[in-house]
Amino acid sequence: MNNSSSISINELSKQKDSTGEFKLLPLILALGLGAIDTMVVAPLLNSIAKDIDVGVGTAGLLVTSYSIASALASPFLAPLSARFGALPLLVAGIWILFSGTTICAVSPNFFVLLLGRIVAGIGGGLAMTMCHVYVAQKVPYEKRAQAVGWLGSGFFVSVIIGIPIGAFLAEHVGWRWTFGILSLVTLIVLPYIRKIPPAPCGDDFKIKDYSKIIKAKGVIPAFMAFGTMLAGISCVTTYIGAWLELDFGLTPSQVGLVYMIAGIAALFGGPFGGKVSDSVGKKRVAFIANVVMAVLVMSIAKVEVLYLAVIIVVGMHFTGSSRFPPMISMLGEAVPSNIRGPLLLANHSIILLGVSAGSYLGSLFFESRGMPSLAIIGGILNFCSAFFVLFMFDPHTKNQIIESQEPAIL
Repeated sequence: MNNSSSISINELSKQKDSTGEFKLLPLILALGLGAIDTMVVAPLLNSIAKDIDVGVGTAGLLVTSYSIASALASPFLAPLSARFGALPLLVAGIWILFSGTTICAVSPNFFVLLLGRIVAGIGGGLAMTMCHVYVAQKVPYEKRAQAVGWLGSGFFVSVIIGIPIGAFLAEHVGWRWTFGILSLVTLIVLPYIRKIPPAPCGDDFKIKDYSKIIKAKGVIPAFMAFGTMLAGISCVTTYIGAWLELDFGLTPSQVGLVYMIAGIAALFGGPFGGKVSDSVGKKRVAFIANVVMAVLVMSIAKVEVLYLAVIIVVGMHFTGSSRFPPMISMLGEAVPSNIRGPLLLANHSIILLGVSAGSYLGSLFFESRGMPSLAIIGGILNFCSAFFVLFMFDPHTKNQIIESQEPAIL
């Protein structure tokens, strides 16, 4: 048994194991690129719609197509991830992301732009998932949640910094420049990512082998936990901005300030959740964080004072960021390291399906019944996520890591 210990970003950025040494920073950069590309279209929708003469609703397909392409492609990339390992697929994902953003930058019409977003969705989803797969294969379980937490910080730093820059470029020089600059940054970062040592590979995995993965202890509860978690939070967060404007009279710029504060809170939530869960137990932290999130979401139904609304929104972002590291760390431990790629790719699809389901659920209730009804639904779904967390596989017992054989399912 090994005592779990807390480690800093400096220690995490130079982890060693039996396969050699690697640095965490290139993974943070890769995940950050995917994060920016995922979020960049939302603030550009109006500019894009006006420029290529389509409705804003039609332009919204650029967001939907990105998520659907990523969700559908991920499971079918599983054989490649097992055969070639996380690093080659991470590099491939970055190249595909570069291709997609370049297509967007030079697109003459909506059809080509939509095609670019589909390509970028496949690449961005693959790259971000492979970052987590790499950490799941290379970082010891007792320190893994902290590494995942720092990856999450890279996501939020990229969103906080990159999205405003993208919006500024769109406003002053055109939205195509936003995609063009993102393509250029992708090329600049790519050589740095290629220097990462390889992860385990060389296994023969077929799509039909997913039936064996699903039977592994704790996998189905994990999928249910992630799915209900994302559905529960997305059905509410999709309409947070509109709620703040309609119920409290905030201007769009003031709503943006609230989101900036919330983003900063989320930036610290990931490392905090990772550090605490590695110290006191991943399942315990994941369960408590989901319960806290459920309470915060449900409290929206009763809040009538602006400062309380802001506190709740900020608290939701911090809590949401803190629960992901222990949950993704536990999920990876459910199967042997050589097939964590296929498992996390499938979970990526579950996450996106949860987001889509939650957003659709929100669209059904927000205008007809308002935010209070969404808050109740979102809270119930987060309580469901907490329940499913209890059945996830976790070798962490009494603050110790049990040195046991990995489950042999293939």
